[in-house]
Amino acid sequence: MVVTTLNKRKIEKLSKGELDDLKEGAIEDIEDRETEEIEEKYDEENEESDDESSEDSQNSDDEDSLDGDKDEFEDGDTSDEEDRRNTIGNIPIEWYDHLGHIGYDLDGKKIARPIKSKDEIDDLLAKCEDPNYWKRITDRTTLRDHELTQDEIDFIKRLTESKFSSKHDDTPEWTDLYSHQVEIHPINRAPESKKSFVPSYDERAKVNKLAQLIRRGIVKTRKQREEEAAEKNATKYYDIWEKRENELKTKSQLSRERMAYPAPKLPLPGHSESYRPPPEFIFDEEEKLKWESEEPDERRFNFMPTQFPNLRTVPAYNHFLKERFERCLDLYLAPRQRKMEMNVNKEDLIPKLPSPKDLQPFPTFQAVLYEGHEGWVRSISVHSSGQFLVSGGDDCTMRVWEVTTGRCLRKIQFEEKFDSLHGVQIISCILLLSVSDRKFV
Repeated sequence: MVVTTLNKRKIEKLSKGELDDLKEGAIEDIEDRETEEIEEKYDEENEESDDESSEDSQNSDDEDSLDGDKDEFEDGDTSDEEDRRNTIGNIPIEWYDHLGHIGYDLDGKKIARPIKSKDEIDDLLAKCEDPNYWKRITDRTTLRDHELTQDEIDFIKRLTESKFSSKHDDTPEWTDLYSHQVEIHPINRAPESKKSFVPSYDERAKVNKLAQLIRRGIVKTRKQREEEAAEKNATKYYDIWEKRENELKTKSQLSRERMAYPAPKLPLPGHSESYRPPPEFIFDEEEKLKWESEEPDERRFNFMPTQFPNLRTVPAYNHFLKERFERCLDLYLAPRQRKMEMNVNKEDLIPKLPSPKDLQPFPTFQAVLYEGHEGWVRSISVHSSGQFLVSGGDDCTMRVWEVTTGRCLRKIQFEEKFDSLHGVQIISCILLLSVSDRKFV
């Protein structure tokens, strides 16, 4: 800042406050000039460096063009990628479910919620086809898929195996202060206490508890375990007719046994089945012819009583197998359970009708009378609108009535009687009906 003589004279006439303002302005002008000079030097240096980098980039582009197409992120260098770290901290991501974003990045901008382009079917196909599917996890902070690297997998394995997180164990080696060899002299020369010679109360309680468990069968001795193992490995033979009286049975099994119906027993043999029956049991000619002419089910005996001089002359029974088969059949078809007979009173089966007082209100006087039929009215049918009523009776006529007034709108004469009206439909004063599988209009 140049100050002339005229200016000096003007400055002398100024006040002290005005002089301070002029000094501050001069200082600011000097600082602005210094900063401008520094910026000019910095721009010149940047221009020189840009020229050198442009030459290097041209050379690198020429080399890349010679090598072919190459991905700049192939070596894993992602330093130019945007930092998408979520800065919400240790907060559940579910708190952002009602919002369109999932948090904020380092610059304070909202992180948009990723769009789910895969459904469960695509996830299942990827699980079946992609061998690296098990390495893929979802980041809880950004809700994006992340594929674990080998170092991360090794880190997780070490944690699950309760090992150190790093591959190297930083703990110092254990130095054994005492040798494992038996020495002549003890380390401590203090005399043994009297308690060491007295049985311990804790050990006594443990022994009593073990003895009690052995008596109950909860804890088994070595001999018992060996016997059970030998019995388990031995060949077992089962007796299906064995009676297990001492076996513990449930209440349902005992009730079934009480209600079980015993199998019918065979009748004891009588005098007719003897090899030398009395004379009155031996058939004569008429009784033989009658026995042979009867049906097998109507015969008194299944065999013909015969007399033999001694037991050695009795031949084999011809129908032995047949009777054994019938016996087995009776046992098979016999009832398995005894059923209690129900003693029910017939009057209890009839429902009790309510009293007429409980059914009120109901019609107690005649409101509308439909007159016209000369015989019994066998069937009626009401239109869906509730305005018309069709009736048919023994006088071979069918009449259409108006429900509200009881007026007969139409009368149709038939040659035969009909018992019922299967269907009635009145549309624009045209009557459609079917009587006994015949249609009339």
